[in-house]
Amino acid sequence: KETFVQIFGNRCKCCGGSFDSASYDFHHRNPAEKKFKISDTNYILNQETLEELNKCDLLCKNCHAALHAGSIKYDEFGGVYVKSDIIR
Repeated sequence: KETFVQIFGNRCKCCGGSFDSASYDFHHRNPAEKKFKISDTNYILNQETLEELNKCDLLCKNCHAALHAGSIKYDEFGGVYVKSDIIR
């Protein structure tokens, strides 16, 4: 998992925090395009996994939970995560 986290620069795309690799999740920006969970790969790096990683953002577990709870939204036009009250 450490290698995968390093590919993303070891920073949460939402809050910018840098944490231990166990503190991150790989979030699929578009669930409809998701072929498999990154964790299901046993973190073996190959072409198929790289293609799936390109559909993901690295989020810390706190931001990932906030996103799924609805307090953070993904702004696809800006490619950033923002508090949900900013996007209408």
